[in-house]
Amino acid sequence: MPSISVKQIDPRHGLAGFGGIAFRTTAAHLTHAADVTAIRRITISVSESLAEEIKKAAGDRPVWQWVQEVLEERLTDEELNRQWNEFYLDVNPGPEAIKQADEMFERLTMPTGRRGAA
Repeated sequence: MPSISVKQIDPRHGLAGFGGIAFRTTAAHLTHAADVTAIRRITISVSESLAEEIKKAAGDRPVWQWVQEVLEERLTDEELNRQWNEFYLDVNPGPEAIKQADEMFERLTMPTGRRGAA
């Protein structure tokens, strides 16, 4: 990933310059820039077969980008599962509510072709 360094022209006015172009920076811009560029390199070891699967799954994208997307999605899913479990324990549904929810889930997720079948 290429990096661009921006030199402060006048810190009193928040003007930054790149080449012959000057633009105003704000705290929001700097925060966004910090989020975008806060990258830490880690190294992992995987088996040859897994490495080949990863390269194949990445396709035309750089492997690092594919791995990053998969990990971000997985971590998001894990956080949602953690929140769901916390909510479930807090609500503490009884057996009747669980049965009703399971029946509703089955009814709503049943393929549409089976609804009219006898």
